[in-house]
Amino acid sequence: MVHRPLVPTSWFSRPGADSVRGLSSLDQVLEQLLLDPDFRRSLSSDQIRECGSLLQERDPALLAEAVFSLGHQLERSEALQAAIEIYQALGSSVGAGALQARARGRLDAILGQGPVQNRLEDLGRRFVRQATEPSAIFSFAIAGGIAGMVRSSVLSGLALRAPSFWTRGLMARGLAGTAAYLAEVPAFVGAGRFSRALISNPGAGAGEPSLSQEFSGAAIFLGVLKFGGFLGQASFGRLTRNELLRGLGGSLSQVGSIYLGHRLQEFAGLRPGHGEANRWVDSLDAWLQMRVGGRLLGHSSEASRRR
Repeated sequence: MVHRPLVPTSWFSRPGADSVRGLSSLDQVLEQLLLDPDFRRSLSSDQIRECGSLLQERDPALLAEAVFSLGHQLERSEALQAAIEIYQALGSSVGAGALQARARGRLDAILGQGPVQNRLEDLGRRFVRQATEPSAIFSFAIAGGIAGMVRSSVLSGLALRAPSFWTRGLMARGLAGTAAYLAEVPAFVGAGRFSRALISNPGAGAGEPSLSQEFSGAAIFLGVLKFGGFLGQASFGRLTRNELLRGLGGSLSQVGSIYLGHRLQEFAGLRPGHGEANRWVDSLDAWLQMRVGGRLLGHSSEASRRR
């Protein structure tokens, strides 16, 4: 099958291109970005065409303003890697003028660098937006519900068998937890993809990771989360009998496990890294999403029992 290019090749060889490059090098950088497959995958088809149309702009100031606006649009839609590329292009290009400083400021905020005020403003905005992301909350609720049912089913089945090393105690809990984990990973990925397809705008999924990448990332994330949460709860359970301290310790271990899971995803190339402060904000966001998803699941189960 032959795929038609989303950006016509005529845009790269248009009449007068050399004279435009003489005014500004920003269009050269934009051309190179459009030829980068990774950059193109992070954009919708409309955004790719918009980038291509910008190459026809002869006024360097207008071009820089339009490119900055595109970067801001990408940033708001959480296409952070593409926004970083755009801001880097503006910050290092001739002809961007006063927008160079603004682009560098936005770049520093995304990367968790620069003035504290800008970083806090950016982190606060992302925290609220991501913590209330419905697709993530839905994924945690569905995956958690399926994992809970599988775990209970396995434990019930083992309890009916004759007592042995495999059917009682820690080993039984380990087998049930493993079965729940194997069911939770595909449920988490499937629920996420389904909910994003329902609520996303057309073209918003252009930067969607491949199915294998999403499965790998979910397996790492959920595996570390479950193992770390289990160790944290067990440790604090032995240290204190105070329910409040146990709950606090369990929450702290969950946040730490989420952070570790994100770092392992970065190491495996399944997640971009955007600075230490952003990592902790992302971890808190995921923890809140998980808590909200669990509450929704609990309310749904309680309502079902009352019927």
